[in-house]
Amino acid sequence: INPQRVLKNVGAQPGDRLILTKRLGTGVIETALKTEHASKTSIDAAVESMCTLNGAASQAALEFDVHAATDITGFGLLGHAREMAVGSNVSFTLDSSQFEFLPEAIEYARRGFLPGGLKRNIDFIGGCVEFTDNVGEEIRNLLFDPQTSGGLLVSVSSKDAAPLLETLRSSGVGGRQIGEVIEKTHPLIRVR
Repeated sequence: INPQRVLKNVGAQPGDRLILTKRLGTGVIETALKTEHASKTSIDAAVESMCTLNGAASQAALEFDVHAATDITGFGLLGHAREMAVGSNVSFTLDSSQFEFLPEAIEYARRGFLPGGLKRNIDFIGGCVEFTDNVGEEIRNLLFDPQTSGGLLVSVSSKDAAPLLETLRSSGVGGRQIGEVIEKTHPLIRVR
């Protein structure tokens, strides 16, 4: 590893845009699978997502003015976002309409296929997250959902957000701008 090209999970700056490189929902799909309620479509999509490495996404990120990055795993999107925000001494605003979910993940969350790790994530970090009324319970749960081999959360300068997204897509990697970095405030993370 070139020590001059390491992306850390601290350093996000106010004004940065937040980009997520994979869809969410592996935890609820795995839980539905354990009780034989998951469809082949959702299982196949989750397996494909989990088998897709973050190498292309991280290489693309290195081409731009990325201030911080982290992979999304067991603490879920909000757990890893909290870690990045705390370490960077900033806050995040997230746009729930910009999240993408694996097939049927929303339905499985509605039906209560919630892994134990999701509940522990809520207990651990729920107090530093505020949701507006329009964010449904199933979406809230999916943002706490522990991911297996999840994507990257990238904090990139506003000028490089669109070019990074274009590079990710041309590399065959998903990517969506899901929010922005703001000066530290309360709550630490706001999801609208």
